[in-house]
Amino acid sequence: VFQNKFHKLYHTKVDFDGFSKDYFVNDHGERIAVLVLKEQEVLLVRQYRYLINDLSYELPGGGVKNGESFKQAIIRECFEETGIEIENLKQLFDYNISLDTLHNYTRIFYTSDFKVIEERISNPKEVVEHLWIPLERCLEMITTKEIIDSMTIMGLLYYSLKSKTDLKI
Repeated sequence: VFQNKFHKLYHTKVDFDGFSKDYFVNDHGERIAVLVLKEQEVLLVRQYRYLINDLSYELPGGGVKNGESFKQAIIRECFEETGIEIENLKQLFDYNISLDTLHNYTRIFYTSDFKVIEERISNPKEVVEHLWIPLERCLEMITTKEIIDSMTIMGLLYYSLKSKTDLKI
């Protein structure tokens, strides 16, 4: 139905036992994010988001390009957005934001192994700044609605739960 470099919208008809159903799927592809930890601080980026007409606090991340693995994509995205090179990634969790008509499979990693290659913002039209915020403050920022990005909220909450329990990944 529609396609550009960011997403495609397609139609499919599925036949069930005795009936058919039309699906219009909005495919945004695979996405990744990373929780980079420095002691008890988390690396966040701030970028403008059109739907809220404001800057948003978010985990570094983005889309997986054709031919990239999830790990290659997050290493590239984190470096592009922050100038920080991450290593020894551990998978935190995967999720689908919807199981009906939105394809946006997402994998979130975490690491405390990184090198600051250069303090920079590679594309100020995308990321305005990056900063280190204590994990406990990040959790407060969810309740005060300073962090409203669902991927960031899920990553912070899941990591916090994992670090306070014996939750196995």
